[in-house]
Amino acid sequence: MNKYLIALIMVSTGTTAFAASDRYDDTTGRSETRAPSVTYKSVNLGGNLGTLGYGDANSHYTARGAAGVTVGWDATKAFDMKSTNPDLILGLETGFNYSHLGAAGSNYFGTNAPAGGRATGANAVVIPANIQAGYRVADKIPIVGSAGVAVLYRSQADQMLVGRNDASTTNSWDVFPDLGLKVGWDVSKSFQLTLRGDYIGTPRDDLFTATVGGTVGL
Repeated sequence: MNKYLIALIMVSTGTTAFAASDRYDDTTGRSETRAPSVTYKSVNLGGNLGTLGYGDANSHYTARGAAGVTVGWDATKAFDMKSTNPDLILGLETGFNYSHLGAAGSNYFGTNAPAGGRATGANAVVIPANIQAGYRVADKIPIVGSAGVAVLYRSQADQMLVGRNDASTTNSWDVFPDLGLKVGWDVSKSFQLTLRGDYIGTPRDDLFTATVGGTVGL
């Protein structure tokens, strides 16, 4: 009998301690227990897979597969702002998305170029540098918007028409405005699924990215 009582006390104590570790007091003095999640981490690291839309060398709007990494820093955790508003997200974000473009007329993966197609080795990399702001609208769902710039690298600039250096057959680095929106779902306290879209404005054909990914808190 005693061993069962001791086990019950241990379970109760551990559960209480776990809940207390994610308790925040708001300005009214009330205490509220929040489920632990990636949202409350200062630094997040994510991987993404998706699509990059752009204008190709034939002036056709097309799409290629894209993959990349995202790194986010939440200032509200670093500056102890979570104590007054635990669901607020405010910080910085960067990373990259890589896409193999191939020649104009290639398939989604940048391969199987048309006969006589050139620039089959063309690639692009998008590097965002954004301010992010958002809110945890439900127990497991944060929504985050971002704004800033995107650095665009084209290994063969004439294979992606953006209105700058489009006639060049060599590489080009350019900077454009970037707007993004991300919706997350906290699968567990340490892993979050994400759905993200970005609009990158250019003087010619705007770029779009749409990705799904996973994020962990560090």
